[in-house]
Amino acid sequence: HFLNSAQLSASVVGIGLNLNQTHFASDATNPGSVWLETGLRHEPETALTELLALLYAYYCRLQAGAWASIEEAYQAKLYRRDRWATYMRCVTGNPFEGCIRGIDAYGRLTMELKDGRQEHFAFKEVGYCV
Repeated sequence: HFLNSAQLSASVVGIGLNLNQTHFASDATNPGSVWLETGLRHEPETALTELLALLYAYYCRLQAGAWASIEEAYQAKLYRRDRWATYMRCVTGNPFEGCIRGIDAYGRLTMELKDGRQEHFAFKEVGYCV
């Protein structure tokens, strides 16, 4: 069981990594690949070895109790963090001005609105306006 009483005891995650792609069939607004970012082609086996080493290093940091530093590093990399921009509520399509402030304990995006209120958005509840 993944749920133990009221606590999560395990989780299964997946990672998708575009290594050498230059063309994308997706309708994503900003697809990318390691090759497009670096100009270098990467061998999948080498990339896997490097990725696993990084994941293991983070796992060891978690085991050592370094959660706060990992969370801080993650939050610092949030796209558009601390920048005012126009966003859209995905359910209604209504645009609004907001500023990303972080991620809450439930994994929701925390945004400050122009009137000073904070609002939290789960996956696919808010979108970027170009």
